[in-house]
Amino acid sequence: MSIVRNLILSGVALAFGGGAALAGPLLPSSQKTYASACLEKVVSFERLIEICALGLGDAGASAQQRQKMRSILAWQYYFADENSKAQALFEEMLSDDHRSDEAILGLGWVAYDADDYAQASDLFSQALQLHPGAEAVAGLASSLWRSDRIGFEEASQRFQAAQAIDPEYRWALREEAWLNVEHGGTFDRAEILFQAALEIDPDDQYALYGLTYIYTELDRWEEALQAANRALEIDPSYLAVLSRRSLAYLFLDLPKLSLKDGQALIKAAPEDVGGYVRVARAMNALGQRQQALAVLANANAQLGYNAYLVHWLAKFYFFEKSYAKAEAQLNRIMAKEEGDYFDYKLLGRVYLGQKDYEQARSAFDRGMALTSDTSWLRYYRSRILIAEGHYNAAEAEFDTAVAEGLPVSKLDRFIAYLVGQRQYVQAIKMRVRYENMAD
Repeated sequence: MSIVRNLILSGVALAFGGGAALAGPLLPSSQKTYASACLEKVVSFERLIEICALGLGDAGASAQQRQKMRSILAWQYYFADENSKAQALFEEMLSDDHRSDEAILGLGWVAYDADDYAQASDLFSQALQLHPGAEAVAGLASSLWRSDRIGFEEASQRFQAAQAIDPEYRWALREEAWLNVEHGGTFDRAEILFQAALEIDPDDQYALYGLTYIYTELDRWEEALQAANRALEIDPSYLAVLSRRSLAYLFLDLPKLSLKDGQALIKAAPEDVGGYVRVARAMNALGQRQQALAVLANANAQLGYNAYLVHWLAKFYFFEKSYAKAEAQLNRIMAKEEGDYFDYKLLGRVYLGQKDYEQARSAFDRGMALTSDTSWLRYYRSRILIAEGHYNAAEAEFDTAVAEGLPVSKLDRFIAYLVGQRQYVQAIKMRVRYENMAD
């Protein structure tokens, strides 16, 4: 039995809110058939799915018309995140016409969404040989890049080639933008590309999310809030944007609004740890750290291990100077070999708080191997050197940290550590030196 026949018998209308759920007749006119209404796409999204399925069940359509109806229905399922149904229809199209570039392209996107980039690459290559369209070029570029089969420069060129074919193909613009974000955090180019997508369609919520992400990473909180609010006007259910807006509210000193967004995240996706972290951080800003710890501990108990959640649980223990508890949580991450730069940075600070300088140095060194921005880790290493009595080496390390981007405002704290070790002359000279540098 064909997939179309199965769809009709399984109640497409009920599954997608069709006929019975919508007022008025299913067909927009008595002069339309299910087949003609499907082919002309003159009805709403929900009804188009049902009508095309019914149209395929009618007799009288030509082979090409049936292929077109399959295509319309398959793409509607794809955009509704019903990829298994879309795949079945694309496969039917291919069985009737093994040179159907549209069917091959559709199967490529299904494989891409399943993170099967090797399969997606093969399919996009086949589609490209049959028809050199922008989608096949961009899909192939992204698949090859995400499977580490091409580098940054080649991927950029391929995305730009797709844009040359179709200057209004926003997916290629956005994907090149994410390429720039993920390749060393080159945000300037990414911002230009997301803005270009918005010039084509001001309601592109995915481009707005991209800008929200960039602005939060760059501490441009007002701009992040504006972009997030615009994206949520378009799609109030966009949880990734909601999460970033919660973060923006937090850094704009609006913790109650941050808490509200975090609670909405938990309600919408109780299995996702992100909402619990947002709620905990807002509670902490409201002076409710004990409640924040309880939120994270309960989420950890209910949802099980998650490195992101465990990191924040450890961080709040660190804030409370409960160093042993913080260390125990971080060691859970290390035991699974999932430690990243932030984990090693925090672990080093935990050891620093315990005055275990050997372990602290080891943690900071491991963190430095995982990032190109070592400024903060060098700062913490300079504090170890002060504690060990290596004052000139500590000053040199601090200078290197500043040269790499550490805020000069940390000089006050560094000098305080020198004074704490009675290194008064060095502290005074260092202050004068930095003041002269600023002049």
